[in-house]
Amino acid sequence: MTDRKQTAYYECPLPVFKQGDDLAHHLEREEATADAFEAMAAQYDAAAAVCRRMVGLAREIPDLEVHADTHHIGINGPVERLDPLVEEGLLSRHELGDEDEDDGAELTPEEAFEEGVLERFAGEPPFRLEEAVEALADEMGISVPVDEAGVLVSGLVEEGELRILADGRYEVALEDDED
Repeated sequence: MTDRKQTAYYECPLPVFKQGDDLAHHLEREEATADAFEAMAAQYDAAAAVCRRMVGLAREIPDLEVHADTHHIGINGPVERLDPLVEEGLLSRHELGDEDEDDGAELTPEEAFEEGVLERFAGEPPFRLEEAVEALADEMGISVPVDEAGVLVSGLVEEGELRILADGRYEVALEDDED
């Protein structure tokens, strides 16, 4: 007998990058340091609210599969329970498969953002995350939320394709930059 429950893979993006980068983002936007910390607290409250929703979900679906990765939280579970959370913006649905294989398929907005950052800013002065999001939205017609873009950029830093500078800006690491 086959299982009648259809399952799918989802990601649960948290609005958190790295504590220092998160604070630098708010210090740049707010006039007062206290306001920057208040904005960061609100950001982390939003992340905590997502986690609290996930507590409830995990209690409702005891066999929920959760995969903690450096850059995302993956969830495999029943479509009928998790798809409504996509509509709410709590989860995003992803098709499992060989993501590195180039089969001519159209890039996801996330993949387009990563490639766009590397192409657009190679050989350019250092840039801020918000500048990359805005430039690529205008030039490529893609929309990636700043918190999700932060996760994607973090992955490019870990892969050695981007460098993060002391002031929180990024620059593309060119192949001939090896020191």
